[in-house]
Amino acid sequence: MFFYALAGAAVISALFVITRRNAVHSALALIVTLLSVAGLYLMLYAPFVLACRSSFTRAESWCCSCS
Repeated sequence: MFFYALAGAAVISALFVITRRNAVHSALALIVTLLSVAGLYLMLYAPFVLACRSSFTRAESWCCSCS
């Protein structure tokens, strides 16, 4: 049940990423998408992929905050 909720959240927020005109709303939807995909990786017992995805997300947010 929780898997379907995360998968649905990932799909819906991914659609919001490409359909929102406001960049802030699109970025927030992207964060929700990345967190729900990380939750799916965690449910699949893939800690290495989860760690790689989380470190990339942190590096990306750090890079964007610098510019």
